[in-house]
Amino acid sequence: MAALKEEGYSNSDLKQFYSISVLEIFKSHTWSKKRFQETTKDCCDKQKSLLFLKVVVKIATCDDKSCQVQISDILSTFSEQNFFSQLCKLLDGSEDISLDFKAEWLEPLNCVIQSLHEICRKTPSKSMVAFGFCSGLASTITKLILSGNDDAAINQLSDMKSNVEDIHNYFRDLPIIPTSDDIFCKPFWGENLTYGSFHNLDHYLDVQFRLLRENFMAQLRNDIFEYKARKASNAPSEITRLDLRMHQNVTVECENCSNDCRFYDIKLDESHVNRVKMNRTNHFLYRSLICLSPDDFETLYFAIIENEDQIRDDYTLKIKVNKESTTPGLFVGMAVTMIENIRNFETYLHVSSSLQNIHENDLPFRKYLVEGHKKVHRPLYIQDNTDIEYDFRPMVMGEVIYQKATDGKEKQSRMCKVVSCNDWPTATELHLDDSQYKALQLALTREFVIIQGPPGTGKTRVGMMIAKTLIHNKHLWMNERKINECVLQQDHYEKIKQNYEPSSAMLIVCHTSYVLGQFFKGVVTSLDAKNINKWESKLVHVGLRSLSLDRFSLKHKRDRWNELNIHGKNLSNPLSESHERICKIKWMLKKSHENIFGEEILMSWVPEVNLLVENGKRFNMLEWLNIDENSLCQSALEGYVEMDIRSSKEKNNTDIDKDINPEKKASCTYSDTLNGEIFITEDDMDVCSKYGEIGVRFDLIVNDILKKSNFDEHIQYVLKDYIKKVQSNICSNEIMSQTDVEIHIHQPWEITVHERWNMYRYFLHRLRKKAKTLLDEEEIQHEDLRRKENKRQTAVDNEILAHSEVIAMTSSWAARYQNVLKEIGPKIIIVEEASEISEAHIIGMLNAYCEHLILIGDHKQLDPKPPGFELAKKYHMDVSLFDRMINMGLPYAGLEKQYRMRPEVAQLLHSLYEKLDDNVNVLEYKNVLGLKKNVYFVSHQKEDRATEDTYSYVNEFEAFYIERLANYLLKQGYSTRQITVLTPSSGQKIMIRNQMLKAEYEGIRILNLDQYRGEENDIILLSLVRSNKEGRLGFLDDDNRMCVALSRAKIGLYVIGDFDFIQKHSHKCHIWKEIIKQMKVNESIGNGLPLICRNHKDIITQVVDPKDFDKVPEGGCSKTCDFRLNCGHSCSLFCHPLDPHHLKITCQKLCAKYCKNGHKCIKPCHFPRACKCSIAVEKKLPCGHCLTQVCHINAKRNQCQTVVTKILPCGHHRQMRCFEDPLQFKCTVLVRRRLKCQHRKMVH
Repeated sequence: MAALKEEGYSNSDLKQFYSISVLEIFKSHTWSKKRFQETTKDCCDKQKSLLFLKVVVKIATCDDKSCQVQISDILSTFSEQNFFSQLCKLLDGSEDISLDFKAEWLEPLNCVIQSLHEICRKTPSKSMVAFGFCSGLASTITKLILSGNDDAAINQLSDMKSNVEDIHNYFRDLPIIPTSDDIFCKPFWGENLTYGSFHNLDHYLDVQFRLLRENFMAQLRNDIFEYKARKASNAPSEITRLDLRMHQNVTVECENCSNDCRFYDIKLDESHVNRVKMNRTNHFLYRSLICLSPDDFETLYFAIIENEDQIRDDYTLKIKVNKESTTPGLFVGMAVTMIENIRNFETYLHVSSSLQNIHENDLPFRKYLVEGHKKVHRPLYIQDNTDIEYDFRPMVMGEVIYQKATDGKEKQSRMCKVVSCNDWPTATELHLDDSQYKALQLALTREFVIIQGPPGTGKTRVGMMIAKTLIHNKHLWMNERKINECVLQQDHYEKIKQNYEPSSAMLIVCHTSYVLGQFFKGVVTSLDAKNINKWESKLVHVGLRSLSLDRFSLKHKRDRWNELNIHGKNLSNPLSESHERICKIKWMLKKSHENIFGEEILMSWVPEVNLLVENGKRFNMLEWLNIDENSLCQSALEGYVEMDIRSSKEKNNTDIDKDINPEKKASCTYSDTLNGEIFITEDDMDVCSKYGEIGVRFDLIVNDILKKSNFDEHIQYVLKDYIKKVQSNICSNEIMSQTDVEIHIHQPWEITVHERWNMYRYFLHRLRKKAKTLLDEEEIQHEDLRRKENKRQTAVDNEILAHSEVIAMTSSWAARYQNVLKEIGPKIIIVEEASEISEAHIIGMLNAYCEHLILIGDHKQLDPKPPGFELAKKYHMDVSLFDRMINMGLPYAGLEKQYRMRPEVAQLLHSLYEKLDDNVNVLEYKNVLGLKKNVYFVSHQKEDRATEDTYSYVNEFEAFYIERLANYLLKQGYSTRQITVLTPSSGQKIMIRNQMLKAEYEGIRILNLDQYRGEENDIILLSLVRSNKEGRLGFLDDDNRMCVALSRAKIGLYVIGDFDFIQKHSHKCHIWKEIIKQMKVNESIGNGLPLICRNHKDIITQVVDPKDFDKVPEGGCSKTCDFRLNCGHSCSLFCHPLDPHHLKITCQKLCAKYCKNGHKCIKPCHFPRACKCSIAVEKKLPCGHCLTQVCHINAKRNQCQTVVTKILPCGHHRQMRCFEDPLQFKCTVLVRRRLKCQHRKMVH
C-alpha cells in the first residue's frame, strides 16, 4: 500500500512553532522534515509565506548547540527548494510600491535576507545557491526601487539591497584569524574549477579565498575534534600523539596590554617540551598560530607566537591575543591546553589579505584565470608592434650581458623580430635542444606562458635563458627612468609616497630557497663581473641565505642605506636606548622576586627607605631582616638542637641549587599579590643577563657560610631548610600597610622580624608599582618608536625594490611583500616551481601592471598539498594554477630531453612521461663502484612503527641498512658530498641521522622528500619505511611524490622497502606496479643487494640483513689482502678497493727487529723509521751514579740529576744536583762581618 502523502504546515501550526523555542519545535509531535519541505513548495498565500519565513528565521538564528545539526539540515533543505524563486516571481509582478506593498512585502523580504545570511554562516556548502539567489533578488529590488513612489519604502529597499550585496561579497568580510565558528561549524568552500569558467571575479576570488582559509584551518579543526573524541572515550594516553603539536599543563604566567592587543607569557610543561625533541622538529616558530583552551576546547583562544628565537630556556613563550575576541580574557594562573598549527600563518595572513582586497581592474589575465579563454595573446608591451626586435647576440655567443664597452666601441648585435619565429637564431645557435627552443619562443611571444618540464630537463636553465634575454632587451618593457633615479638621497625616506610610479621590474619567484638560489646565481653569472658597479644595485633578492650572494640581499642593501643616511642612524638610536631601558626595568623586576634588595637600591624608588636609613644610624638590610651570615648561622645551630636530624635529612635531601632556585618560586605565588602586580618577561629578557646581579642572592649567602664554617652535613641540611623558609618571605602576600609603615619607620629595630619582613615587602610593592608604571610608559614610547622605525624601514625597502631591475623572492616572501609589489608593479613575473605553489599564492603576487606571466614547473612532480582528502579530491585544492591551466587547454611547452639521470633511472619515469629522451651526457656515466647494479630495489618484510614525538613512522631495519650501505659506498671512494639519503617520513629521517652521527658521515645530507625538491646528487639512498598489517602506505601512494623520489639520482639509485606490501596496497599511485614489473625483468629487485668485489670480480656478496655488510669489512670481500708492503710484511687488512697500491696504508703488524742490547721491538711496524727501543734500562753515568732511561738514548749525553752535597769556595756545604758547578752558586749562610765603618752586621 502506497504511503500517504504528507501535506505542508497550516497557518495555525506555523503560529504554534513561532511561539515556542526551536528545541521545542524539533521535539514537537507535529514536527516533520517532510512537511517542512512541502511547505516550501507553495508561497501563493502571502500571510502563510510570511509566517513560514518567520519560523525559518527563528530556526536559522538559534545558536543552541544541541540543535545545530538539525538546524544545518533544515537550512540545507530550505536552500534547495524553489521557495526563493517563487518569491522573486511574485515580486517581479508588483507594478509599484504602494502602501499595500509596503505592508505585505517589506517584512518578508527582511526575513528572506536574514535567512540568506544564516545559510551562508551555518551551511556554507549551500552558499553558492544563496549567492545565486542574491543576484536575482538584488535585480528584483532594483526594479522595485526604480518603479516606486513611496520614499520610506524606497529607503528600506535600498538598505535591503546593500544587505544583499554584503551577502554576496561575504568572503571580503571574513576574519583572517580563526574564530570558534570556524572550528565548530563546517565552513563553506567552493570547488576549484579544473575546467570551464567562473561566474565572475568575485566568484573566483571567493573560491580561492575560502579554499585557502580552509587549507589553513582544516588540520587545526581536525585535531581539536580528535582531541575531544579521545577525551570523551577516556583515552588520555592517546592525546599526545595528535598530528598537531598538543601541549597540556600550560600555564599563563603574566599579561601585558597594548593599544589593540593583549600579550601574555605562557609556560609549557618542561617534560613534554623535552620529549618532543624541539631541536629536530619545527616547534614554536615565530609568528605561528596557536589555539589555547582552559576547558578541553569548549572555549577557544587564538594567539600568535611572538618569540623570535623559538622557546626560551625557561620554557616560556610570548604570545599575542587580539582584543576582538568575544570570549573572556585569559588571566594569570590559568591552566590551558595548547595546540600548535603546522601551517604557515604569516604567509596565509598576507595572501588572504591580498585576495580580500582584489577588485575590478586589479587582476591581470582575467580572461584566462576567470573566464577560461584558451587563446593566449602576445604581451601588451609588444602587442601593437610586430616589428619589435630583440638582440640575441649574448645568447648566441654565450656572452655575459651588461658588458662594459671597450675602446668606445659597441659590439655588433644580433637583432631579430621577436614575434616572427622564422627570424630567430636556430636552436643550435642558442645552445638549446628543440623542446627548450620552443619553450623560449613561447615565453617571449605570449603573455601567459606555461612551461612543463620532467625531472632533469633543464627547467631552471630555460628560465635563466628567458630572464637573460628579457633583461638584455629591457629597454623595450622596463621603466628605466624610474629605476635609474637617485636612490640614496638624504631625507628621501621621509617622502612616503601614496602612489608609486611603477618601475616595471622583473620579479622572479621560486617555491624553495634552493631553486631560487640556483636561478638568481644564474642571472648574476650572466652579467659582466667587470662592470658590476653598473648593475649591482639593480639586483635584489629576499629569502636567500647565501654568503656568495649576500651583497644582493635586501637586508644588505637596507643596512647600506642606513649607513649612508644619518637620519636613519639618529632614528634607530632612540629605539635602541628605549629597548635598553625596558630590559633594565624588567631585569630589576625579575630580580626583585629572587634576591634581597639592599637599602642602596630601594632608596631611589621608595622615599620611606631614606627615613629608615636616617633613623637606623647603623643600618644593614640583611642584618635588619635577620638573614646576615651571623644570624643565619645562629638560626641553623638553634634549629639543629631543636629538630630531629634524621627527619630533617629525609625532608631536605635535595641539592642546594634546586632547593633555593629563585626563578621557580618567584612567579608561582606572586600572581595573587596586592593590586594585581604582574611579573613581566619578554623575548628580549634573554639579553638582560648582561646587566649582572641586582641585590643579594640567597644561594651565594649560603655558599659563603658553608665555605667559612666547618658545619657537618646535618647542620647543612638544617641551614638549607631554614633558607627555603626565609626565601618564601619574598613571595608572601602579607605586607605592612602604609599607616603602620609611617608609625614604625622611625624605630625600625624595635619591631619584630616578622613585621620587618612585612615592611620590606611594602618597599618591594612600592618599587614594583613605580617600575611597572615606568615600564608601561616606556613600552608605549618604544612601540611608537618601533612603528616609526618599521614605517621607515618599509619605505626604505619600497625604494630599494622600486629601483631594482630584477627582484628575486621565495613564494612566502613574495606573499609578505605583496603590498609593496603591487605598488612598484613588476611588469614581468617568472615563477619557477609553479606547479608546487597554490593558485591563491600566485594570484596574491600579481599586480595591475603585470603584462607577462611565465609559469615553469611540472605538475607530475610535487603539487600543492592540502591537509585533507576532501579538500584535495572533492574540491581540487591539490590542483595548482599551473595544472589547472593545462587542464583547461591553454597552450604550453613541454621539455622532452633529460640531462640528469642515467638511462636505468630515467626508465622508472616512462610510465609518467611519454616523451622523455636521454641526452648523450647521461650515456657516459660510469657504473657505481662495488655494486652489481646501478639501480636496485631491496625488498624486505620488516614492519614499521609509529613514533610519539613526531607522529611519524620509522623502520629500524631500513635505518640500519641505509647506514651500513652509506658506509660501504664511502669505502668505495665516494665522498660524503656525493651521497644523499631521502625518506618520506620525518621520524625515519631523525632515526637515520641518529644512526649516522659519526664524523665519517659528515657531509651526507639526510632529508625528507619534500625538502629535496629541485635538487640532485650522484647517489641517492631511499628509505620507503612503510610495511604494516593495516595496509597504510602514506606518501608512498602518491604518484607525484614518488616521481620526485625516483628522479633525484644521477648515477646510482638504491631503494629499500617492502615492495610486496607496496604492490598490494598501492591504489592511487599507478606507477608502482609498472616499476616493480620492470625491475623484475631487469633483475634489479630482490631480498639482498648484490655487492661485487672490485679486486675479485667473481665474488658477489648478497646483503639481505645489515649485518651482512660485516662480510665486506673493508668494502671488498672477505679475503685477506696479502699485498707485500715495502717493509716486507703482507697487508693484514681484508680485501679493500681503496688505495690498491698501498701508498697511504700503514702496516699494522708488529716490528720483528732487535736493538743492539737484544731487546725485541714491541711497536707496530714503523718502516722506514728506526726502531728507537723504548724499554727502560739502568745505565751508569761517567760520574758513577746510575740512571734509568729508555734504551736508545746515549747515557753520556744526560746530565746527572742525583742530589749531592758539595763544598762551596767559601768552605760552606750546599746540596745541589750532581752536574751543577759549586763555583756558580752564591752562599746563603749568614755570617757576622765588620763593615768599613767598623760596625758588625749579619750578611750572606
